[in-house]
Amino acid sequence: MARCSQREIDCWPARERLLRQALAKAPQTLAEVERVGTPAQGFPALAQLLATASGTALAPAICHCAGLVVQDIAAEARALNTELAVLAQEDGSGSPEDAASVSAEWTNQWLGGLERLRRAQLEKPVQTHRTTGVFSSDLVAFPRLTREANLAD
Repeated sequence: MARCSQREIDCWPARERLLRQALAKAPQTLAEVERVGTPAQGFPALAQLLATASGTALAPAICHCAGLVVQDIAAEARALNTELAVLAQEDGSGSPEDAASVSAEWTNQWLGGLERLRRAQLEKPVQTHRTTGVFSSDLVAFPRLTREANLAD
C-alpha cells in the first residue's frame, strides 16, 4: 500500500492520450517514463502499446517505449519482492500490537482490492448501461474481455 504498487503496475484503463504524449516525448529512461504518469504505465499500457506497434511507422519508438514500461514493471516487482522477503523473515515474536497492525493492514489491502473490483469493474459498468437505457444481450461489455475492447477505451 505504501508503494502504491497496484496503481503502478495495473493502472486501468490505459489512457491513449497519455500514451501518445509519451511517444511524442520519446522517453529514453525510466525516470522519463515515470513523468508521463501512471495511466501510461503498467500492464494495460503495455498491452495497448504492443497492440498498436504492428504495421505502423512508429513501431520502433513504440517498441522502445514498451521496453521501458516493461523495465518499470520489473523494477516495481523487484521492489515488492524485496519488501515481501523482509516480511517473510519476521518470526512473529513481536508484540501483539505489531501482529494486530500487520493483520489489519493485510485485511484492508484485501478488502480494498475487492472493493476496487466490485465498484470500478463490476458495479460501475452495469450502472452506466442502466442509466443510458441500453438493454441488450451484451448488457455489460467488460473492458478486459478482449484486446479490441481494451483498445477501444
